[in-house]
Amino acid sequence: MKRNGDIKSFFRNYEAKTRKVAAEEQPEPDIDPPPVHSDAEIGIDIDPPPVYSDAEIDIDIDDEAPRQPSPQHPHGRSYNIQRLPPDPGERIPISDYDVNDQDEVRRRYIAKNAVQPYAHNFEVKKMYGKNRHFNFVWFENYKWLEYSVKYEAAFCFVCYLFKGK
Repeated sequence: MKRNGDIKSFFRNYEAKTRKVAAEEQPEPDIDPPPVHSDAEIGIDIDPPPVYSDAEIDIDIDDEAPRQPSPQHPHGRSYNIQRLPPDPGERIPISDYDVNDQDEVRRRYIAKNAVQPYAHNFEVKKMYGKNRHFNFVWFENYKWLEYSVKYEAAFCFVCYLFKGK
């Protein structure tokens, strides 16, 4: 094996070889781009997608009746998947939902993200002789953290979604 030169020259030679190989492998394109036609030239009528108002959407949601507890959870509460409570303190545990609905409930809460009321005036509590309150900066550091305005308490969003009984 040939050993003349330093390590820098070795890497320079290697980079030069890889550039040369890459340049040889890429042929220049001789293809013209396809012509652009407007919809009028082609003769296709494209209707814009329908726009629905919030009132129309709410009508569809309200038509769904609340689901009754399943036989597996006879003491469970009735619920409507379209109207899940946003406040972490008011949520029904995932395990209390029907087994067939649990994944859909999880997906809906994940789509909504954790409840993080940045502008809320957090309650000051006296603990161990000092005034303490929730710090909204924690929302930036801990994306899984959520806060219940009703109960003035913090909750773990991931724990709610995936914990067992």
